[in-house]
Amino acid sequence: MEPFYALTEVRGEFFETVMDYFSLGREDDDMTLCYLNAEYDLSGDLESPGGCYLMLKERELRELGREELLREDRKIAGGRSLRMSCISEKPFPGAEQLRAVQQYAAEQGLKLSGKLHSYFLNQFEEAGAVRYLIQMFAPLA
Repeated sequence: MEPFYALTEVRGEFFETVMDYFSLGREDDDMTLCYLNAEYDLSGDLESPGGCYLMLKERELRELGREELLREDRKIAGGRSLRMSCISEKPFPGAEQLRAVQQYAAEQGLKLSGKLHSYFLNQFEEAGAVRYLIQMFAPLA
């Protein structure tokens, strides 16, 4: 997982982060490239995110020439992680998908720790229903 930066305050609800996305995007065109990130504590409750915020990868901020946003107090360090993708009915994974990540890691002999990060990459329609392609990163211990 490459390092990234939280660009907004941590919200308790995913919907609040969606509102931040539209508000920030109106003020700054570069912010329309942000990811809506949801964090899950792998040792805790997987039913809902522990926090949601907008983020961009360090590499992307540098490519945009936005080094002023590379604040250490907002940095989420990268590192070795298990990366998985899934399709969901919501723009964030459900508890069953998160448990599947944990199960897969255990089957592979991998130990996960910390917070799993997820963000949706794409929204599409399938059989008349909206679906989301989600990327998940679970840090390896």
